[in-house]
Amino acid sequence: MAGYGDGPVELVFVRTGNEQNALTELVEQLTDKQHAQLTRSLQRLETNGLALDADYFERVTGSNLWAWRGSVQDCDVRFLYGRSGKRLVMLYGLKKKTKKLPPRAIATAEARWKAWEGGK
Repeated sequence: MAGYGDGPVELVFVRTGNEQNALTELVEQLTDKQHAQLTRSLQRLETNGLALDADYFERVTGSNLWAWRGSVQDCDVRFLYGRSGKRLVMLYGLKKKTKKLPPRAIATAEARWKAWEGGK
């Protein structure tokens, strides 16, 4: 994560339509306890930014996007995101069920990233 420095970042959750954003899309799939754990993990990410352990981040293969890894009760979650300065633009959240990221999730995140960049 070189070049982005330590310290706080701003998390931006893109709007996905129907009064939702990338966070609410994921939260709908979680239990209340999982939601609370996710909220704490995202607060830690916001506070520590890219200074968190490298295990929390992975480059999305074949894309300019990144994935943030989180764990909540009995499941793993991912947020696909783009970086814009000190902003992490959260594009797509999902419960991780397989080893690979679903191609549809990557395609959706890439389309949202292009739309976000075009609308800045």
